[in-house]
Amino acid sequence: MGFDSVTKKDYSNRRVWLETRLEELPKIFNIKIASYAIMSNHYHLVIFIDKEESDALTDLEVASRWHKLYKGTVLTK
Repeated sequence: MGFDSVTKKDYSNRRVWLETRLEELPKIFNIKIASYAIMSNHYHLVIFIDKEESDALTDLEVASRWHKLYKGTVLTK
C-alpha cells in the first residue's frame, strides 16, 4: 500500500481506502475487527464473526446488508 519501485507509482492512498472500508464492514455485517495491520504490499485482519446474530438474520436482511456494499443484480434486487 505504498510506493512501487518497479512502476514508480505511489499507492499510499489505498491505505486510507482500506481503513475506511474496515470501519464500514462491522456496521453492515455481524463481525468485529479484533486487529489489523496494513503493510506496503498486503494486510492482515483478525475478525470475530458473531454466529448467533448471523444465524438470526433472514434472507432478506442478508441481501439488504449485502446491497449496502454492492449494486447487485436484477435478481437480487
